[in-house]
This record gives sequence, C-alpha cells and structure tokens, in this order.
Amino acid sequence: MFARIAQRLPIIAAIIALPAALGAQSVAASVGAADGVVAVIDPSTTYYACYVPGSGTVYRIKAANTPAACTKSTHVEFSWSPPTTPGWSKVSRVQSQQVFLPVNFTETARVACPAGTTLISGGYMFDSLDPTAPPPLVTFTGLGSFDQQWHVAMTNYQPGAKTAKFRATALCAE
Repeated sequence: MFARIAQRLPIIAAIIALPAALGAQSVAASVGAADGVVAVIDPSTTYYACYVPGSGTVYRIKAANTPAACTKSTHVEFSWSPPTTPGWSKVSRVQSQQVFLPVNFTETARVACPAGTTLISGGYMFDSLDPTAPPPLVTFTGLGSFDQQWHVAMTNYQPGAKTAKFRATALCAE
C-alpha cells in the first residue's frame, strides 16, 4: 500500500499543492496573466495530506480551512515540499498555429516549448466548432516520440461532420 502512495506522490503534490499554496485569488490572477504564467510555487512550504486507502481519495490537512489531522485513524498522513533544485518557477502555456480540419480528413497540430523550457503536459482547444455537428474525434494527444513537441491528431469522418479549427497547447516549465 505504501509503495502505491509513494508512486502517486508527485501527482498528488501537483494536484493538491498548487491551488492551496497560491490561494484562489493568486491562481485566478496567474491564470489570467498576460504573460501566460500559470503558477509560482513557494518551495519553503511543507504540505500535509491524508490518503484514504479504500477509495484512493486524498485531502489536505494542517492548512487554513482544513482539518488539523486525518479525520479517521485508517487514513494515512503524508507530507511533501516542492523541490527547490531542480524545480520550476514558472509554467507557461503555448499554442500551435490554428489547424483547419475539413470533413473527411485527418490533421495533426504540433507545438514545441521555447528554448530553455521543459514540456510537461499539453492538450488542445477548438477555435471553431459547429455545435449542431458531431465533434471531431481525437485520435492522439501526447508527446511526440522524437521531437519533444506536443501532438494532437483529429479525424473528421463522422456522419454529419462539419469543418472545425483547432490548436495544440503545451505547458512549458522553466
């Protein structure tokens, strides 16, 4: 059981620590910032949480508006601190050029992070999509095998499909 918790700690830390560390106002301000900054994490903070073995649920403790300890003796307390070195001080979102996806075609959008940054995640967004038509099917979204770019592939073969426009997005850390 503890091995599974240890494997999940980086993911748990990323999910829980960021909004709690910054507070709702800072998160909202950072996400809307003109320079695309998503968040800045304070490396001097230690975060505490409890893991619920039966469900895999994790909840914060020892922070403002949270319990002081695990709410049940069967819950497992753990803690972590953001890395100080190496670590990221800023996460930015970059987008590919708009890709035109006609009916009965497959297209791929690709986006790379700027030099000096690291690709950590990605996704996609539609620039235009007819709400009366079935959406294109996403056939692949992920890191390219050889080029360190975020790839998004879509097909538009569904009955009743209409032209769409989309972009790949990447989260780049420095």
